Amino acid sequence: MKITYGILLSVLAAAGGFVTARAQDSADNSGTVVFRYDGTEDYNVCYRIPTITTIENGKHKGRVLAISDYRYCGKDIGNGRIDLYMSYSDDNGVTWSAPDHLRNAAGQPVAQGTGKGTVATSLENPDCGFGDAAMVCDRESGKVLLVSVCGRTPFFSARRENPNQVARWYSEDGGDTWTEFTNITDRMYKLFDGTVPNRFVDGIFFGSGRLVQSRYIKVGDYYRVYGVVSGNHAGTGTLSNWVLYTDDFGETWHILGDPMNPPVATKGDEPKAEELPDGSVILAARRNGGNRHFNIFRYTDVEANEGYWGNLNATNMGMGAINACNGEIMILPVRSVSTGKQSYMALQSFPYGGKRSNVSIAWKAIGQGADFASPDAFSEWNGRIQLTDLGSCYSTMCLQHDNTIGFLYEEETFGKQYTQVYRNLTIQEITGGEYEYYPDSDGSVAAGLRADVVDYRLEDAKGVYVGQPEGSPDAGKAASDYHAAPSDANYYLFNKALTSSDKIISIVDGGVYSLKSAHDGLYSFGDRWLMSDGVTLKSASTQTDESLFTFIYRADTNDWLMYHPATRTFVGRSPATSETEFQMTANPDEAHGYETESNIYGYTNLCDTDPGMLRYCAIHQSGNNGGRVVAWMPAEQASQWYLKLEHLASADEMPELKSGIEDILQDADASIRYYDITGREVTAPQRGQLLITSDHRKIIY
Repeated sequence: MKITYGILLSVLAAAGGFVTARAQDSADNSGTVVFRYDGTEDYNVCYRIPTITTIENGKHKGRVLAISDYRYCGKDIGNGRIDLYMSYSDDNGVTWSAPDHLRNAAGQPVAQGTGKGTVATSLENPDCGFGDAAMVCDRESGKVLLVSVCGRTPFFSARRENPNQVARWYSEDGGDTWTEFTNITDRMYKLFDGTVPNRFVDGIFFGSGRLVQSRYIKVGDYYRVYGVVSGNHAGTGTLSNWVLYTDDFGETWHILGDPMNPPVATKGDEPKAEELPDGSVILAARRNGGNRHFNIFRYTDVEANEGYWGNLNATNMGMGAINACNGEIMILPVRSVSTGKQSYMALQSFPYGGKRSNVSIAWKAIGQGADFASPDAFSEWNGRIQLTDLGSCYSTMCLQHDNTIGFLYEEETFGKQYTQVYRNLTIQEITGGEYEYYPDSDGSVAAGLRADVVDYRLEDAKGVYVGQPEGSPDAGKAASDYHAAPSDANYYLFNKALTSSDKIISIVDGGVYSLKSAHDGLYSFGDRWLMSDGVTLKSASTQTDESLFTFIYRADTNDWLMYHPATRTFVGRSPATSETEFQMTANPDEAHGYETESNIYGYTNLCDTDPGMLRYCAIHQSGNNGGRVVAWMPAEQASQWYLKLEHLASADEMPELKSGIEDILQDADASIRYYDITGREVTAPQRGQLLITSDHRKIIY
């Protein structure tokens, strides 16, 4: 299999980093109605869930094609008859065709629901309805790939033996004609059987709207296509996201990276994907419970499907009250109007405010490595334009051949949910005149940006927190090799070197640590330290001696005791009820062991090895509401902590354990030796020392 790579896209934003988020809160509601629902006789069926694409080649090159649910049942897919309707524009969105079925060469509908069947017999009725479509057009052939959910089972009612189903169509003439639908349910679900944390998923569907085609990776006849799915496991109530890819334009699919490490492990929802200027993949998803998720996949070997996801970032994007709703992400080349400097820009759409209304597009300049080096970089965006002040919901976008944005969104245009409205927008309109669309024709800006992100990530990898590399010589050499000979292969080797350092900061037995929240419960970077009052765990915004914990390793159980020197107490067992505070105890016999899991970003989970509740074992920062620290799921972002070694424990910072060294020495085998925590042999123990025996016990003299 031969793999070729396109030239990377460009990024270089104006100097000075982020600007204050600017918003246009008034809207003129001047969009063009494409799919109308007003309750009158000819328009009394609602439309939902838009998708839009540009035809890239062929006789209809430049056509803008839009597809939407036509919901006879008035509910989500799985609840009855839903058709897919399409409309198109051949003049860059000025005029649109009348909505109609997707039809085959004989003029017969191929995505028309029957409304037949029950949930119990859903596998016999894949054509009950079709909805939540996602679409992409191949840039070379002009062929369109369309996938959707189908059948008679709602997503949350699906079970592995009776799942909601998946359909696929193709069009090779700009949507004039379509293939019959192919049921690809079995091949999609088998991707998850035995490969994911809960062993399978009960329900899946692609994030509706825009599938994204790689600008960089081509395998055989097609550039790679990415789609993101939500996968629900009913038994645990876990809703996760995985990115899928296809190298044969939708015939076969694969999970990107390690299926056991989904980019969104819990609280996933409707997701999208896009490529960053260095060829990495960013996931942007609606977050179940509020705001948005971002994560980034870095390749280490494209052919072997190897790489790693970063640390999940749940954020309000610095925008305040954004609504948890399906939206679109797009990254494209631009340049500054005032300086002429080229860069890239990320666009992200969503309803603004606490409800489904005020659909907006946020924008973020990507002009240096720091702007996309990690998922956390997407916590702040530069500005926002609001397109409507009416009730509004899902949205999607595409880049048209006139270099403008085609934007399709749901709106209560006539007081009903929903009409599908189209807006044609320029980058200048979106950014208030600061930027304009400008292609990076030779890829030189992208090449410069990728070199910059190598340097930024190399420096950022020199950490001080548990899990981070101390400064990998392998990564340093890989960075030098990349700069000497910039190539895809050398970039992937650099990505790999960052994770393969043999100098990872580990927890030291008898070390005294400060623990800072990596992210608090309010979708922002944490700025609170774990501490205790001797009764419960809590947190505060100021670091003091009360925010220091001594970690004591127990070799027999392979876990850690967390001792709080200021109050001479231990962290006890995790609560038997979720969202309940952790209790402290002065009794060593009631102390509980905790296991740690850290990553290269310096984020560590602390989980009870014998928890009160299996799923809720982690020490979790619940936000700034009184500094509560509670039991919750380890995969949650606010269950992550920065652990920094402050010093080695003194005698006053170690607990009084039952066994003293004198008692052990009296019965000790003469062959047993004693060592301090640095590994040096101790022949004359002193009171207060923590010692380790040659038979792997830990004792206090």
